[in-house]
Amino acid sequence: MATMPQKLQNRVRELGYLLPSILFAEMLNPKYRGSNWHWEEFVDFVANHVSIHIAMNFTDKEWDRWENQIKALAIRTGRETAQRLINESGILTWWPNPQPK
Repeated sequence: MATMPQKLQNRVRELGYLLPSILFAEMLNPKYRGSNWHWEEFVDFVANHVSIHIAMNFTDKEWDRWENQIKALAIRTGRETAQRLINESGILTWWPNPQPK
Protein backbone atom coordinates (compact mmCIF):
# COMPACT_ATOMS: atom_id res chain seq x y z
CA MET A 1 0.00 0.00 0.00
CA ALA A 2 1.33 3.42 -0.93
CA THR A 3 1.94 5.98 1.76
CA MET A 4 -0.05 9.18 1.70
CA PRO A 5 2.13 12.20 0.76
CA GLN A 6 3.50 14.18 3.72
CA LYS A 7 1.76 17.37 2.59
CA LEU A 8 -1.59 15.56 2.66
CA GLN A 9 -0.79 13.98 6.04
CA ASN A 10 -0.11 17.46 7.41
CA ARG A 11 -3.54 18.68 6.20
CA VAL A 12 -5.23 15.68 7.79
CA ARG A 13 -3.45 16.28 11.11
CA GLU A 14 -4.37 19.97 11.05
CA LEU A 15 -8.03 18.99 10.70
CA GLY A 16 -7.58 16.41 13.44
CA TYR A 17 -6.40 19.21 15.74
CA LEU A 18 -8.86 21.83 14.56
CA LEU A 19 -12.16 19.94 14.65
CA PRO A 20 -11.93 18.80 18.30
CA SER A 21 -10.87 22.29 19.37
CA ILE A 22 -13.89 23.86 17.69
CA LEU A 23 -16.22 21.20 19.08
CA PHE A 24 -14.82 21.64 22.60
CA ALA A 25 -15.48 25.38 22.48
CA GLU A 26 -18.95 24.87 21.02
CA MET A 27 -19.95 22.27 23.60
CA LEU A 28 -19.03 24.64 26.42
CA ASN A 29 -21.96 26.76 25.21
CA PRO A 30 -25.22 25.41 26.73
CA LYS A 31 -27.22 26.12 23.57
CA TYR A 32 -25.26 23.41 21.74
CA ARG A 33 -25.69 20.71 24.40
CA GLY A 34 -28.75 18.65 25.14
CA SER A 35 -29.78 17.66 28.64
CA ASN A 36 -28.18 14.24 28.12
CA TRP A 37 -24.72 15.61 27.25
CA HIS A 38 -21.81 14.09 29.18
CA TRP A 39 -18.21 15.17 28.75
CA GLU A 40 -17.12 11.55 29.19
CA GLU A 41 -18.52 10.97 25.70
CA PHE A 42 -16.59 13.82 24.09
CA VAL A 43 -13.75 11.72 22.61
CA ASP A 44 -16.19 9.34 20.90
CA PHE A 45 -18.34 12.31 19.83
CA VAL A 46 -15.28 13.86 18.16
CA ALA A 47 -14.28 10.61 16.45
CA ASN A 48 -17.79 10.23 15.03
CA HIS A 49 -17.89 13.87 13.90
CA VAL A 50 -14.50 13.59 12.22
CA SER A 51 -15.40 10.36 10.44
CA ILE A 52 -18.58 11.92 9.03
CA HIS A 53 -17.24 15.34 8.03
CA ILE A 54 -13.61 14.75 7.03
CA ALA A 55 -14.36 13.94 3.36
CA MET A 56 -15.57 17.45 2.56
CA ASN A 57 -12.06 18.79 3.12
CA PHE A 58 -10.48 16.89 0.24
CA THR A 59 -10.82 16.78 -3.51
CA ASP A 60 -12.53 13.78 -5.07
CA LYS A 61 -9.18 12.67 -6.44
CA GLU A 62 -7.50 12.85 -3.03
CA TRP A 63 -10.41 11.09 -1.34
CA ASP A 64 -10.64 8.32 -3.94
CA ARG A 65 -6.94 7.52 -3.60
CA TRP A 66 -6.38 8.02 0.14
CA GLU A 67 -9.78 7.62 1.83
CA ASN A 68 -8.81 4.87 4.29
CA GLN A 69 -5.56 6.53 5.30
CA ILE A 70 -7.18 9.97 5.59
CA LYS A 71 -9.98 8.62 7.81
CA ALA A 72 -7.64 6.61 10.01
CA LEU A 73 -5.20 9.48 10.58
CA ALA A 74 -7.95 12.06 11.07
CA ILE A 75 -9.83 9.94 13.60
CA ARG A 76 -6.65 9.02 15.49
CA THR A 77 -5.49 12.65 15.61
CA GLY A 78 -8.99 13.83 16.53
CA ARG A 79 -9.27 11.32 19.38
CA GLU A 80 -5.82 12.22 20.73
CA THR A 81 -6.61 15.93 20.56
CA ALA A 82 -10.03 15.48 22.19
CA GLN A 83 -8.54 13.40 25.00
CA ARG A 84 -5.83 16.00 25.55
CA LEU A 85 -8.48 18.76 25.77
CA ILE A 86 -10.43 16.73 28.33
CA ASN A 87 -7.32 15.95 30.37
CA GLU A 88 -5.69 19.38 30.26
CA SER A 89 -8.91 21.27 30.99
CA GLY A 90 -9.75 18.98 33.90
CA ILE A 91 -13.38 19.39 32.85
CA LEU A 92 -14.42 16.02 34.23
CA THR A 93 -13.51 17.20 37.73
CA TRP A 94 -14.90 20.73 37.72
CA TRP A 95 -17.86 20.64 35.33
CA PRO A 96 -21.22 20.81 37.13
CA ASN A 97 -22.51 17.38 38.07
CA PRO A 98 -19.44 15.36 37.09
CA GLN A 99 -20.33 11.77 36.31
CA PRO A 100 -19.06 8.99 38.59
CA LYS A 101 -16.20 7.01 37.13
